[in-house]
Amino acid sequence: MTKSNFKYIIKWAKENDAYDIANTKIEDFDNIKELNLSNLDITEIPLEFFEIENIESLYISMNYIKKIPKEIANLQNLKNLDISSNKIRYLSKEILELTNLKYLNISYNSISKLNKNIKMLKKLEELDISGCNISYLPDEIYELHNIKFIDASFNKIKKIDSKIQNLRNLKELILDSNKLDDIPEELTKLKKLKFLSISENNIKS
Repeated sequence: MTKSNFKYIIKWAKENDAYDIANTKIEDFDNIKELNLSNLDITEIPLEFFEIENIESLYISMNYIKKIPKEIANLQNLKNLDISSNKIRYLSKEILELTNLKYLNISYNSISKLNKNIKMLKKLEELDISGCNISYLPDEIYELHNIKFIDASFNKIKKIDSKIQNLRNLKELILDSNKLDDIPEELTKLKKLKFLSISENNIKS
């Protein structure tokens, strides 16, 4: 990172009450593994942050961000990404090219549709898409064979496809407050499933 970019980030951090960042020394910046920009009331992320290529965890929840910059593609070491509770309308292709992601939280945004390229996140283990405006799960989500946890509650999902039996590592599935009429019997084939929640749906007992 250049000295001028470092100075800009420190100035930005002080102005936005990001005290942990404001107190970071320039020699430590390239070694940062976790970056927390949550709850700062920001509307955008300075592009200079995407020069810190060693980041493994990025948290930017509870802001007013409408779009994730394409420069996020620089963070190829990213394993954990939380962009929940923002104003985001779609998942950019750059996020779906972060193939080392294990945890992705996009909950409580205005995302009404999941991109089919979500299947590219082969290492994903935890996915939180709750509180969006999603009406269906694309078939490609059933190709996430390492997934262990899915929270799709508080959406408008009407059906869970029988292909869910492909998610053999799934341990927790949360589908509360959707528009489901039933659940597929293939769920019984998920031997590792320990927790299933389907309250507040249209399922008749």
